[in-house]
Amino acid sequence: MSGTPHRIAAGLDRLAGGLNRVVWAGAAGFLVLMLGLVFIQIVGRYGFSDAPSWTEEGARYAMVWSGLLGGVVAFHQDADPVLVQVTDRHPLWLRRLRAWSGSACIAVFLGVLLVNSLGFVARASARHTESLDWNLGIVVAILPLYAGLVMIQAVLKLAIFELRAAGGGAVADEG
Repeated sequence: MSGTPHRIAAGLDRLAGGLNRVVWAGAAGFLVLMLGLVFIQIVGRYGFSDAPSWTEEGARYAMVWSGLLGGVVAFHQDADPVLVQVTDRHPLWLRRLRAWSGSACIAVFLGVLLVNSLGFVARASARHTESLDWNLGIVVAILPLYAGLVMIQAVLKLAIFELRAAGGGAVADEG
């Protein structure tokens, strides 16, 4: 029966990886868009002495979307900064403490961001951007999306950790 937690953990790991690939593609796409808009801006400014005003605004929004989606990818890949590095060499109780305390911090901080950003998006949707005339709610929708995606990845990480620990696998304590 110990194989069941490992199979569930493997399925959740595939789900988290698939979600990460989609988010990574979005982050990369917005980064390419930002670079393309900056290139148009440079050619317009130095080649024609007049850059289209919408390129600066579009590049700024693409940078924000790329950066926050990149933050989700960094969290999934454990590339985010940590105060204390806890590795597989540490005892299970310490790894469990790190996993649960990290998830609690994410729930508190990003939960507040998620709740407050929904109101922010609602208020912003009554306005439009200057150059592109886009609904500002669409532009700032990245905030609740970011918070939600990181929270989903945190829950998946925690579930995978606990399932592997319950199954006596790589996460389980050796001693």
